[in-house]
Amino acid sequence: MKMFPALAEINHIDAGKVRWSHMAPNLQEQMLLKGDVDASAVFSVTSYMNLVGLGVDPDKDIRWFDFSREGIALYGNGVLVSPALLKDKPQAVAGLVRAIHKGMRDAVADPDAAIDALAKQEPLVDKALEKRRMLYALREVILTPEAQSLGVGDVDDARMRKAIVQVQQAFDLKRAPQPAEVFDRRFLPPRAERQLVLK
Repeated sequence: MKMFPALAEINHIDAGKVRWSHMAPNLQEQMLLKGDVDASAVFSVTSYMNLVGLGVDPDKDIRWFDFSREGIALYGNGVLVSPALLKDKPQAVAGLVRAIHKGMRDAVADPDAAIDALAKQEPLVDKALEKRRMLYALREVILTPEAQSLGVGDVDDARMRKAIVQVQQAFDLKRAPQPAEVFDRRFLPPRAERQLVLK
């Protein structure tokens, strides 16, 4: 919601004509489907599967507008560590990043095995639903053209600078940090190991 004014400005939308309603997250899709709201601001990976659970085909019945495709440069999920951990235990940070990338490579190479591993930890999950969620996330959020070019986990420096400025403006921050203050690629595995292809 904080980024909406920037999105509106980029896309020539009068943000003053948009009325926001706040609701419990579990009501977002239901209120949209009932026509109580015209649109819903959601985390797409969660909402996509919520819609499937409600008997809706999210690919055919819903029109999606991704902030990232409409001019907002922000990056999504990432690995955050404290400056103290980065300084005092860089080997722990490197190990964590390596482990995450290994898990990502394994999941992309064998989605069924990844879901089986999830089900061992959470036996009540609907494996078919969770596999569909994972494949959607991989296709739409993780294995993007940028990730294919740079390798999963890296960022484009120009986009990161733009994202920082957008966040600074949206949150009225006093200072825009440099990309190197926000992102450190020293811990990334080699690029070839991060160029993943979903079969």
